[in-house]
Amino acid sequence: MSIYDEKLQRLRELQSRRYAIRANMKALRSRYDELEARVNELKRESSTAREALGRLEGRSAAAFFAALTGKKTEKTDAARAKADAAQAEYDAAAKELAALTKELRAAEQDCDRIESFDRRYAAAIEEKAAAVMAAGGAEAQALADADTRINGQESRLRELDEAVAAGQKALHSAQDILRALDSAKDWSTVDLLGGGLIFDIAKHDHLNSAQSQLERLKKELRRFGDELNDVHIDADFQLNIDGFLKFADCFFDGLLANWTVHDRITQSRERMTEVKSRVSSLLDRLTAERSSASSTLQSARSARRRIIEEARLG
Repeated sequence: MSIYDEKLQRLRELQSRRYAIRANMKALRSRYDELEARVNELKRESSTAREALGRLEGRSAAAFFAALTGKKTEKTDAARAKADAAQAEYDAAAKELAALTKELRAAEQDCDRIESFDRRYAAAIEEKAAAVMAAGGAEAQALADADTRINGQESRLRELDEAVAAGQKALHSAQDILRALDSAKDWSTVDLLGGGLIFDIAKHDHLNSAQSQLERLKKELRRFGDELNDVHIDADFQLNIDGFLKFADCFFDGLLANWTVHDRITQSRERMTEVKSRVSSLLDRLTAERSSASSTLQSARSARRRIIEEARLG
C-alpha cells in the first residue's frame, strides 16, 4: 500500500468515527435538554418545600394554627422531611447534569476535530492524483480523460446557469408588462364607457409604463436568445420574439392617434402572454437540462475519485 493509500485509509476510518460521534452528539443533546428541564423543575419543587418549612418554623399563620391544634412539631417534621427529600433529588439531578455537560463538551470538541474531514480527504485525493499523473501510464490517461469530462460538464453548467439567469430576467419583465397592460385595459374599458379625461390619462400612464418596460425586455430577450444559442437551444424562439417586438413598436408609435386603442391593448396583451409562455417553457427546459448536467457532473466526479482511489502506485 502506498503512502497515499495509507493516508486515505486513515481518513476513511475517521469518517466512520465521524458518523458515530455525530450520532452520540445528537443523543447527548437530547438527554441534556430533558435533564436540564428536570433539574429546573426539581429546583422549583425544592424551593417551594423550603418556603413551606420556613412558614411552619417561623411566625406565620400556618405556624400559629399548627401550634394551636397541637400538631406543629408533627407538621414541621413532615415539611422538613419533604424539603430534605426534594433537595436531595435536586442535588442528584444537578450532579448528573454537570457530568453530562462535561461529556457533551468533550463530544463537541471531537466533532470540531473531525469536521474538517471532507477538506482533508479532498486534499489527500488530489495529492494522490498528482502522483498518478506523474507516474504516467493507463491510469494517468484515464484520470486525464475524467478531468476533461468534468471540465466539459462544469462549463456546460455555467452556460446553463447564465441562460437561466437571462431567462428569469426576461420573464420578470414580461410579467411587469402584462400587469401594466392589464391595468391599461381596465382603464380603457371604463374610458370606452365615457370615463372622461381622468380615465384616459390613467390608461396612458400604464401604457407609457409598459412601453418603458418593453425597451428593457427587448434587450433581455436578445440576451436570452444569445444564451440559448450558447447551450444549443433554438426552437424558433427568435422568430416568435421578433414578431412581437415589431407589433409592439408599431402599436406604441401610433397609439395616441389611434381610436382602436382598446383592441390593440388586447392584442398586445395576447402577444405578451405568448412571449411569457414561451420564455417560461424554455426556462423549464433549461432547468431540466441543468438537472441532467448536474447529475452527469456528480457521476463524473465520482468516477474520477474511484480512478484515483483504485490506482496502484509503487
